[in-house]
Amino acid sequence: MKKSIKTIIIVFSIIVALLLLVSLLVSPIAKWYVEKNCRELVGRKITIENLDIKLLLGRAKADNFVLYEPNEIDTFVSIEHFDADVSVWGILRKNIVVDYINIDAPKATILREENSLNFDDMLTFFANKSAQTDTTQVEPKKSSDWGILLRDIALNAGKVRYADNVLDIDWTMHHIKLDIPEIDLSGNGTDLQLYFDFARGGSLDLKAVFEQATMNYDLECQISDYPLGVLMPFMKSVVNLGNVNGSLAVGLHARGNIENLLASDLDGAIQIDSLSIKDIEGNQLAAINQFKTDIEHINISHDYIIRLRNFAIDGVSARYEVYADGSNNLSSLFTSNNKDEAAQESQENEVITEQSDTIAQDTPKLDISVENIVMSNSNFTYVDNTLPEPFSLRLSKMRFKTPMFSTQGVNDIELFAVLQETGALRAKWNGNIATQDHDLSLTLNNINLKDISPYSLDFFGYPITDGKLSFRGQNIIDNSELKGTNKLSLYHPTVGNKRSDVDAEFGIVPLKLAMIVLTDREGKADIDLPISGNIKSPQFSYGRIIVQALVNVFVKIVAAPIDLLAEAFGLNSDEIKEIEFSAWQNQFTPEQYDKIEKLSKIIAEEPDLRLHLQHEVNFEKGIQAIVENDIKRDYYLSRNPDRTEALNMVDIDTYQKLSTKDPQLIAFADSLLTVRNQPTDGNFNNKIHRLYGADAENKLSRYIEMRNRIMMMQWNKVLNMPEGSLQITTPSIDEIKSHKGKTRYNVEITAKGDEVATEETTLTEDTNTPETSN
Repeated sequence: MKKSIKTIIIVFSIIVALLLLVSLLVSPIAKWYVEKNCRELVGRKITIENLDIKLLLGRAKADNFVLYEPNEIDTFVSIEHFDADVSVWGILRKNIVVDYINIDAPKATILREENSLNFDDMLTFFANKSAQTDTTQVEPKKSSDWGILLRDIALNAGKVRYADNVLDIDWTMHHIKLDIPEIDLSGNGTDLQLYFDFARGGSLDLKAVFEQATMNYDLECQISDYPLGVLMPFMKSVVNLGNVNGSLAVGLHARGNIENLLASDLDGAIQIDSLSIKDIEGNQLAAINQFKTDIEHINISHDYIIRLRNFAIDGVSARYEVYADGSNNLSSLFTSNNKDEAAQESQENEVITEQSDTIAQDTPKLDISVENIVMSNSNFTYVDNTLPEPFSLRLSKMRFKTPMFSTQGVNDIELFAVLQETGALRAKWNGNIATQDHDLSLTLNNINLKDISPYSLDFFGYPITDGKLSFRGQNIIDNSELKGTNKLSLYHPTVGNKRSDVDAEFGIVPLKLAMIVLTDREGKADIDLPISGNIKSPQFSYGRIIVQALVNVFVKIVAAPIDLLAEAFGLNSDEIKEIEFSAWQNQFTPEQYDKIEKLSKIIAEEPDLRLHLQHEVNFEKGIQAIVENDIKRDYYLSRNPDRTEALNMVDIDTYQKLSTKDPQLIAFADSLLTVRNQPTDGNFNNKIHRLYGADAENKLSRYIEMRNRIMMMQWNKVLNMPEGSLQITTPSIDEIKSHKGKTRYNVEITAKGDEVATEETTLTEDTNTPETSN
């Protein structure tokens, strides 16, 4: 018996001694084995300064663990101190329980070259090793056979550096702190907390809870004071930005299931401060003093549901500039690759559009609502370089507010801005995006007309040099049909001369005349511009519809300017639209002089107005009157040979009263034909045309010229109208021969600087007449 006890004691002592020996030797052996065989184990060199493994206690410690780069000089991963405690007795019960894991000052460096990462060799190493492993099928153990529980995992003072030579990125996270109270791989919940600072500013604080059994997660993420400039290398891979500055603060709370991330619910808040975006040339594209909003709810599982509130933007500054080649100041943001991708995407979108009728029923609904939107202290500049002269529009002190914006409901939005420093813009929109029902009211006050001169040049060919503009409009869209009432008010609009170097779209409109006619004696003009159209039309443009409506008004005005001008002076427009006279008349009657005087009063009121008289003559009646006058005159002189001097008014009145049926007059015509050895057959009219017709056309031309000279003298000398304010146009003799209407001056009123279709007749002040006639 005593011998048996002694044997047991000896055996036990040997076992204890062996265990103690193993415990003493396991640390140096393990360290030696890992360092000697590290290249076969992981494909890289590994060094460990101290390794302390206590098998009986289940504890392991290591100091200065280093995993090197392939050159075996540079460090890939290092850990200053590692400490772990495993429950030995738990293993005997098929439970792996790690009571704590502590990792101090871990560091890692990730490098990216053109087509590789600095750990690609390790991935290849393990892939090859896996392929060489015996592929014999082994019956896997059920997950319920073993329980794995990790407790109190802590990582302190960590640091990760990511350097990307392709994107020119050098990004470091330091002060990394990770706390995981417990990870239960057997199916219970797991939670963790991660914190680190970014080397260039800002920090991240993340808390997460995950249930393995249900795959549910709950995540809270807080990013504070993150500098947006850090993202520049990533942005440059998409857009050619020159510089981005500002700071980002994000607080997000996400809940959902890993297996269906789109069904996650998201809430939180976002804030951006001092945002500045510049292009590659250093020009400011946009800036925001502060933007912040609360995310009430976001879920995109089926419908795109986005609920925001307290959406506030302060100090927005933006600029948009377009150029004649079709580009704009944003075009340079996109690389050629981006453009090619955009073109490809456009082609794909065309294909998708063709199939839209089929897939429309499956398209998710965009359901966005934003409560309490406020924009303040903002400005926007628009520059159009596609016009004959650059146009610049500046909106400053912009204020925008609405209690609610919704893609599925009725919205009520108000906007105010100072326009071009002196004017004001007010807009109000009430509408529903989903139903396409809209009611837009727009008011512009005290706008300098000179500011819109580039568009006046582009549309009409005229610059605007002075004046003020106000605009009021309400436009309603119902079932895609637009109906609007717009009122344009002008005050002392001043238009320059038409530019011959500009190919204007509506160059046919004499804008100077239209403006003069529109304005009253106080320089005011009010214009109604009713508009209509279908907004789904590819040619629809609100601005172009307004311009077309304005053109229509101008066309109606210049088609009959005398009517409006006569009305302004209390005159009967029908009385002054024409000045009728006899074809051979070279002196004017009192009635004709009165019409000329009334027209001079209209022209005198506006220095830029011009009176244009279009001479129209009935050739047949004129020639007939001349030959009848000549036969009567010669007959009278044959009967009164003593009247050799110029005939007076009594003489003229006497012979003009002769009848063309007077036998003596007819006999006198026959005698003249006989003297000229011409036949006397035919009627009286035929006879006198043979006698006097050859010279009648020249006389008619002289009468026309004489009337023009007398008219010009009356205008300039008697009525004291300025030189150049009267233009008289006389048609050619061939045009006169084709005219069958009245003999008259057809009255037109034009404006200085407007193009005149025909040339002005050059007149002298020589008023000598061949004879005096009524």
